[in-house]
Amino acid sequence: MPAQSNRTSHTAVCIAAFVIYYSLFYFAIFIFAIFIPGFIRLYQNGLDCPFLHGALLLPCSLLL
Repeated sequence: MPAQSNRTSHTAVCIAAFVIYYSLFYFAIFIFAIFIPGFIRLYQNGLDCPFLHGALLLPCSLLL
């Protein structure tokens, strides 16, 4: 029976990691647009995605 409990908790952790990782990108755009003064300029120059990947998504994926 403990194996079934381990599978259930592992599935829950994987689903939570999936939701956190993919929703973090969309929420980060709004958060960075408010708190980082030059983010609008990064967005206009097309450098927002590399910045978000390096500053936010890479550390998140390493932690998850």
